[in-house]
This record gives sequence, C-alpha cells and structure tokens, in this order.
Amino acid sequence: MGGIGKTVLVKEVYQSQELISCMFDKRACVIITRPFVLEEFLKSLVMQLNTKSFLSTQDTEAYNKKESIDFWRGTGKTIESMRVEELINELTKLLERKRCLIVLDDLSSTMEWDLIIRVLPTLEDMSRIIVTTREENIAKHCSKKQENIMLKVLEDNDALDLFTKKRYLRKLRDLISILN
Repeated sequence: MGGIGKTVLVKEVYQSQELISCMFDKRACVIITRPFVLEEFLKSLVMQLNTKSFLSTQDTEAYNKKESIDFWRGTGKTIESMRVEELINELTKLLERKRCLIVLDDLSSTMEWDLIIRVLPTLEDMSRIIVTTREENIAKHCSKKQENIMLKVLEDNDALDLFTKKRYLRKLRDLISILN
C-alpha cells in the first residue's frame, strides 16, 4: 500500500554518500512515470549514470540539464534526440565493468519490468536493482529469490542488511552509527 515508507527508505539508502560511494561506481534512481515510455526511461537512466561523481540531487539536475543541451560525446546528437537503440548502446557503454545501483521507484506492472530488464545490459555481480512497488505479484515477478521480497515495513538495520545481502554488514553498522 502507499504511504508505508518504501520510497523514503530507498531514497535514504540511495542518498547515503558514505554507503554508496564505497559500494558502487554509478547509480541512478528513476521514478516510473505513467504512462510508461521506454525511451523516456532510458534517457533518464543514461543521463543519471553519466554523472561523473555522486552529486547532490540539485547538482545532478543541473548537470543533466547541461548534458541534455550539449552534444553527446561528439556524436552531434543530444540525449533528447537519441532513440531507443542508441540509448541502449550508450547504457551498455556506461555500465560496462561498473558496480551499479539502479532504483526503479513505483513499478506498477510486470510488463514495465519485462521491458526494462530486456534492455538493461548484464550487470556486474556487485550491482543491485531495487524496485519499489505496491503489488506483491510484481515484486515476485521482478526477483529471482523470494528472500529479496519484503512485504512489511522494515527497520533501518533490516533494510540495510537486505540491501547488501549481509556482505558488508560490519562496514554498514559502522556507517549507520556515523549516519545517525
């Protein structure tokens, strides 16, 4: 259901500079819009993954606006003028051999997931995709492992344990104490 803190929890983890910068090379958080348009989704993902460092939200928005005006990597095109195939090719280049965090916020259908996962290149083992949804069947469709699906409100420590699959538990606990 809406309003139980899914997006808030994911955004807190996503915006944790200390946590994210030690675990991921690139990150993006895309709010799934209605109606879902794959091309617009890819444009947002490419712009966010192209940021050179972990910028604040305001800095990222300014950077993305600049990138959307500038010609993309000398191709003579702007991101807005790129089509799905070009965006997929650029996404593949951006994600190659990178540990990435991709957040898909408010996924509302299995069809959206199927379109998205079909165009994403194979990600590195340490990469993570986090999906927030209001529908249990969508969560089950997105995850290969049932243990990754949480249908209740999580405490911060539980969310971080799930997020990292306990691989960096000691480091996370230290970071949690710093963040609190």
